[in-house]
Amino acid sequence: MRRLTSLVAATACLSVVLVLSPGTPSVDAATCSAYRVLNSVSALSATDVWAVGYAQRVDCTTRTLIEHWTGASWSRAKSPNPAADSNLMTGVSFVSASNGWAVGFATDIPGDVSRTLIAHWNGKSWSQVQSPNRGDLDNDLQGVSALSRGDAWAVGTSAVLRNGTRCFRTLALHWDGNKWSKMPSPSPSAAQNNLIGVDMYSSTDVWTVGYRKVVGIPGVDLGPLVLHFDGVGWSEIATPKPSTSWELSDVSAVSLSDVWAVGVSGPGDGIIFHWDGSEWSQVLDPALSDLDLYGVSAVSATDVWAVGASLDGTPGILHWDGTNWISSSIPTFPSGTVLVDAGGIAADDAWVVGYNGGDVRLRWDGSTWSNT
Repeated sequence: MRRLTSLVAATACLSVVLVLSPGTPSVDAATCSAYRVLNSVSALSATDVWAVGYAQRVDCTTRTLIEHWTGASWSRAKSPNPAADSNLMTGVSFVSASNGWAVGFATDIPGDVSRTLIAHWNGKSWSQVQSPNRGDLDNDLQGVSALSRGDAWAVGTSAVLRNGTRCFRTLALHWDGNKWSKMPSPSPSAAQNNLIGVDMYSSTDVWTVGYRKVVGIPGVDLGPLVLHFDGVGWSEIATPKPSTSWELSDVSAVSLSDVWAVGVSGPGDGIIFHWDGSEWSQVLDPALSDLDLYGVSAVSATDVWAVGASLDGTPGILHWDGTNWISSSIPTFPSGTVLVDAGGIAADDAWVVGYNGGDVRLRWDGSTWSNT
């Protein structure tokens, strides 16, 4: 979950149309090289893991990519592709073996507006589910979190025209067991507001993170955006004041008073935030500053994983043991490999996905990370 390059910021609104997930490279229609990207992972058990992303084809179109781990091997599942040009999955979340959600966005014509894309797994197949959009401009979903059969959230961004240019506001959709609906969510910036990661601890304790346009702080263009849902409505929660441009990419909750968020602080500097039940604080560790962080998964108070990559294309995984963040040894990958998302089940079972031209999948067995 997950950003490599920020949207181009402007003093007013933005002229940029496409909003990419944090682990998604720009789609280069001039190159049209075939590659695969995994953006998100959701693990139910050691024999039931799902990962989603997209595959670009040589004809310059992209198709949704959904893969399933059965305990022995990965296989590609048939998935919806409603648009003629671009279909991307950015987030996945499973409640049970017969109830899972994948979200993203689709575009019919190159350069045209994007529309929300939601698919549901019923235990046998994936099917597209009707998803709302706000207005007639871009609507992109970046993350999803499901708690039960009748309670799930999907977040992202939607565009609106102001003075002839596109501005971006937060987008929050809720599933009530029957349909997805747009829900009010704060957009504190007049120009740019993007939600990327979301995690449900309970129906009355939901977190989503991203970034917003910042004004009035010299040298700072983007700042962290954190919203909380208390069962009634979404509200913005204060975060540490940025010293450079900060973007949050993902969030994961252990309890009401133990929540982690990760992201990027300027080029090549990762940030880690922690919620203790009353406030967010920045976890400072200069030794980790060369790793941009895109995904986080909290298994317990003493078992948290964060993943990303450095500017030189070296992937990395960090682990919280309850006291310190420590770099974890991983297999050697070619330059340009990016680890995008993590999904932990237990102390001896965690998963990480990403890309390096092809899809990357790693598994933790309690002592070692290995390719699968």
